[in-house]
Formats: sequence, C-alpha cells, structure tokens
Amino acid sequence: MNEVRRTRSKRSVSLSAQEYSLDYRKATAQFHRIWLHKALKRCAGNLSEAARKLGITRRALQLQIARFNIDISKIRRTS
Repeated sequence: MNEVRRTRSKRSVSLSAQEYSLDYRKATAQFHRIWLHKALKRCAGNLSEAARKLGITRRALQLQIARFNIDISKIRRTS
C-alpha cells in the first residue's frame, strides 16, 4: 500500500510513501509547499488571484511564500 489515490473532477493525485516524510510537521510542510506552488503556477505567479483561489488573504499568501522560501520569480518566468 505505497500509493494513495484520490480522484477529484478528472484529476488524480498519486502520493508515494517514499516521497513524503512520516514526520507530521515535515509532511504537512511538504504538502503546503506543493499546494502553494501549484496554485501560484496556475495563476502565473499572480499573488492576488492565487490567494483568492486558495481562500486566504494576499498577506497570508506572502507570509507562506516567505516561510517556505518559494521563489516567485521562477514561477512567473516559466508560466
């Protein structure tokens, strides 16, 4: 049982147990980093739009970006 599959509206997410830490804090930090990165990528690095879609304030998003050391300029360049 290495994989957990969750399907939501035609999208499937596969999480391998080897990719994620079993430590709760590390695992949740990894999840949040990926969650934020995907939202930012979908919004081409637009913080206001990403925050709206995530249901958080722009300021909260900025704090999370700083906390997880996400380089927004790379996201904007690749989008």
